[in-house]
Amino acid sequence: RSVLELDEKLEGRDADVVILGNSMARVGLRTKTIEEEFGTVAGLMVSHSQAPTWYAVLKNRVYGNGYRPHLILVAGLIDDALGVAAGDEVDRAKLAEQLAGPDPVLDKKVFGNDTSLWGVLNANRARTRREALVGIRNLTVFGLRGFRGSWTQAEAEAERAFEATLGDDQLNWGLLDQVDADTAAHVTSTAPPEQSLVPDLIALAHEFGSQIVFVRMPVAPSHGGKDKVAPELEREFVKFLNDNGAGYVETRMHVLPVDFQDRLHLSPEGQVRFTSDVVAQLLEIGA
Repeated sequence: RSVLELDEKLEGRDADVVILGNSMARVGLRTKTIEEEFGTVAGLMVSHSQAPTWYAVLKNRVYGNGYRPHLILVAGLIDDALGVAAGDEVDRAKLAEQLAGPDPVLDKKVFGNDTSLWGVLNANRARTRREALVGIRNLTVFGLRGFRGSWTQAEAEAERAFEATLGDDQLNWGLLDQVDADTAAHVTSTAPPEQSLVPDLIALAHEFGSQIVFVRMPVAPSHGGKDKVAPELEREFVKFLNDNGAGYVETRMHVLPVDFQDRLHLSPEGQVRFTSDVVAQLLEIGA
C-alpha cells in the first residue's frame, strides 16, 4: 500500500492498536474481533513486506505523524520478522515509499552504509515504473467497466483481482518451491534476532510508550502449519522477545485445509478462528 493509503488509514483516528505485516496479516486478522477487546485498530499492512518496511512504517507513518497507539502487533512469519534484505526492485520501492529520508538503522542493517543512497535511488526508479504499470492496469479495468463508477472502485477491483491471482505473496511460495536451499536462503536473508530489526522495532515501540507483540502467522497444513524455521532459531527468537519486553503469540489451534484459501492466506473461516485464538492469548499476557 502507498504512503497516502496508509496515512488515510490513520487520519482522524486515534488508533489504540496498529497492525504491521504483509498480506498474510491483512487477510488473516479480523480487525473487528480485535477492536471488541482492545479498541480502534489501524491495519498498516504492505503486501510482500518484511521487517525493514514494518520498521519504516512504524517510525514514519505512525510515530512520525504523532500517533501513540497502546499496542503494536507485528504479524508475519518468523522469517519475515528476521528479514534484513532490501529485496528486489519492487520490494525496495515499497520500502523507499515509507522513508522520510536517510535512516541510520536501515542504512546499517539493510542497505549497508556504502550502498544506502544507491538502494534508495534504485527503489525510487522502480517505484516510478511500478506506479506507471499500476496506472495502466487500473485504466484497463476502468475501461472494461465502460468508464462507469468511480476510479477508486476500478482501482480496488483491479487490486483485488491482482492479489488473488498474481500477488507477490501468491507467487513467492511457488518460486521458492523451484529453487534449492542455498538460493532460498538468499531470497529470505534472515539475521539472528540481535542483528535483525526486531530490537529496533521493540526499542521504537517502547520509546513511544507502546506495548509490542509479535504474532506468528500460520501456513497451510500442506506446509506443516508453521513456517520452516530451524528449531534453535525459533527458540532464540522467542527468548529474545521475552528478554526484551516484547510479547509473542502463535496459534494454538489445529489448522485444517478449510482454514486456508491458498498456501499462505487464511480463509474467512480460518481468519475467525485464528483471530479469536490470538485475542485470547493477548488477553492472557496482559496486552
